[in-house]
Amino acid sequence: MSVVTINSRLPEIKEIKSKMVSGIGTGVVWDFDGHIVTNHHVILPTKFRHATSILLKHVHLEVHLLNSEGVEKPYIAKIVGMDFGIDLAVLKISIPKSDLKPIMVEDSTNIEIGQECFLIGATQSYRHSLVTGRISGLNRDCHINGRPPSNGLIQIDASTNPGISGAPVLDYNGHMIAIHRAGLAGLRQYA
Repeated sequence: MSVVTINSRLPEIKEIKSKMVSGIGTGVVWDFDGHIVTNHHVILPTKFRHATSILLKHVHLEVHLLNSEGVEKPYIAKIVGMDFGIDLAVLKISIPKSDLKPIMVEDSTNIEIGQECFLIGATQSYRHSLVTGRISGLNRDCHINGRPPSNGLIQIDASTNPGISGAPVLDYNGHMIAIHRAGLAGLRQYA
């Protein structure tokens, strides 16, 4: 499966007066090299926007991947890159290429308002849950989670819950058109 569940844990760090933080989110298998794409805030909470080497040294990441037999296996992930401003992170796991199924990506300029969309993710810790909705707006600008202004976002009306961050927004053919970033009041979700 192209969709993975990500567990992150940051222990208490006395040097920076940080308490233990843990979370769950979603990501996608990007390629056969084991790269996983997710949100920055899945890896580190927004309050840690300035990821220091101390933080990065202590964060523990597990990527849970369903294999071809439907059995979920955990893999330790390393951070390859992160961008707080656009809320993206790239991780890497070591796994045989034959066990990976990279996500198929569709050009998001081809989507239309009213088009059906689907998300698969760890909504409220229920792994691999399906959420449905429609594209309700294109090229939206908004401030999300204390980050710099984002523009060009896709607004969807799918009802999502914590844990779905980093999930692929899929078209009817199962191709990814965006990555879910945030939910705001009501049914306003952004990818």
